[in-house]
Amino acid sequence: MELKNIEELAKELGIGKRTLQRNIKKLISLDYNILEVKNTDMGIVYKFNYGEQTPSGGYKKYVTIHHKMLRVLANVFSSNAIKIYCLLNYMTDEINFKTMSNKWLAEQIGLSADSKNNLDVITDVVTQLELCGFIETQKTKVFKWDEKKKREVPQIDKSYRLRTYKEWEVIQKQIKKKK
Repeated sequence: MELKNIEELAKELGIGKRTLQRNIKKLISLDYNILEVKNTDMGIVYKFNYGEQTPSGGYKKYVTIHHKMLRVLANVFSSNAIKIYCLLNYMTDEINFKTMSNKWLAEQIGLSADSKNNLDVITDVVTQLELCGFIETQKTKVFKWDEKKKREVPQIDKSYRLRTYKEWEVIQKQIKKKK
């Protein structure tokens, strides 16, 4: 992969050229195709293909992740966590909450939803993404019909929204103060 102005980009990010190349190679090995590195008013962002492919070979939607957030994701989190964050980035926004189950999240990133271990992985990843300020969750008590019990039973629905870069930055500063 050829990346234009890699030295300039590395300088902007405050990292070495080789570190930038290594991190990009790591992301490529996770089966993400970097569309574009773009300098925005919020800083440098990477645009990823993540979504359904169109007949012309393009993608219906891409996700944008601020370069500082991406650096933390790539350096700290597992590939499953990055997949979940990209999926949540694709499915939600920074304003509205969207309800998704752990089983659905597991299926979408290629894990079996029938495995308690896989569902625990989803729970752990979501918890850490929230603690590190990448996402916000809401729990809502709802009543759903249970065929076995032949009555409505209470359940907890979990909803997600992305945190803005500024919200993430505040949480990161709070985490660093605790050290």
